[in-house]
Amino acid sequence: MHGSLETPASGTRTAEAEGLEGCRDYLLGKYPEIISAGVFETEGNLSTAAKITQKCLDEIKDLDLIYVTD
Repeated sequence: MHGSLETPASGTRTAEAEGLEGCRDYLLGKYPEIISAGVFETEGNLSTAAKITQKCLDEIKDLDLIYVTD
């Protein structure tokens, strides 16, 4: 993990978050030079997504990519 951002506690994850973790694991396996900041669950809430995105931008100065899916 990169930075100090926290992801939701185990047991609160949705199937979508688990799918994103699978995507992350695939990319990290294929491209080990990638550093993942984590998978963040917003439950489709635009305001929550915006807050998490802003927190990532504020805390991870060398951030190159944010991947968002619905």
